[in-house]
Amino acid sequence: MGLISTINFIINHPLNKNYKAAALLRFLFWQLNSRLNKYPIIYSFTEKSKLIIGKGMTGATGNYYCGLHEFEDMSFLLHFLKSDDLFIDIGANVGSYTILASAHVGAKSISFEPHPATFQRLMDNIRINNIIDKVIPYNEGLGNSETNLFFTDKLDTANYISEKENADTIKVKVSKLENKLASLNNPTLLKNGCGRL
Repeated sequence: MGLISTINFIINHPLNKNYKAAALLRFLFWQLNSRLNKYPIIYSFTEKSKLIIGKGMTGATGNYYCGLHEFEDMSFLLHFLKSDDLFIDIGANVGSYTILASAHVGAKSISFEPHPATFQRLMDNIRINNIIDKVIPYNEGLGNSETNLFFTDKLDTANYISEKENADTIKVKVSKLENKLASLNNPTLLKNGCGRL
């Protein structure tokens, strides 16, 4: 997303409708901070949760700019899930949906993130929210067979499946969802890797 597209997204986001100047100031602050401060920051995601964000973490920084980056889906999750529900987060990335489901709502989550570095960020967010007892995290992808796939390795939280192995890819494990859910209750809600519920 280019600069103009990013700014348009921020000022037209439903949660920024009446707070455009404040949203742009958050954007400017983050742009300066991410260039001057090499460390990630912890911010209050919702009144019951925190999120660790750092440079290059596109979706997570979108939450910082807008409150709920993917407004419709995240709002639905917050209003639909109950504390005794099971949420499946496929392609969890750094865990924005997992944090909303388990830290804010109190639901159980099973989270799948195949990229090892991104998985560590997911684990950091689980730990900082003290929800390790509510989340089963897997450093694996999901597919229709037990296999391995190649993922890009240089795009931070925007890594994706690569058609072939090369110097910029890593091999990741892929499992079948039904094998992971065999002894659990049926999930109430499932998010696929594209951020869609």
